[in-house]
Amino acid sequence: MRLDAKSWSAHLEAARKEGVPLTQYAKRYGLSHKTLYNWKKKLKLLQEVVEPKRENKFVALGVTEMAGEKPVCSSLILPSGLRLEISGLPSPAWLLAMNRAAQGGS
Repeated sequence: MRLDAKSWSAHLEAARKEGVPLTQYAKRYGLSHKTLYNWKKKLKLLQEVVEPKRENKFVALGVTEMAGEKPVCSSLILPSGLRLEISGLPSPAWLLAMNRAAQGGS
């Protein structure tokens, strides 16, 4: 009996939930581990065609030097219009976390 994509997807999900290697899962259910791996690859490619990865949006930042007695600071303007004034340059990790938070991520 030949299995369809839906059946292979169900097997792959079951193996993932059980937390067992695909070779072990395939052996237990009398499946070809090579076929199981091939379907994993096919379904992943199909998923990428149906739901393409989001492209990162590049946001250009302008850096200006402040002359005189004013302290050096960084300004970060979020898409919502919120402007953050920060003394010094934040770390890349902080900027990444701020970007994720601004986009509603965790």
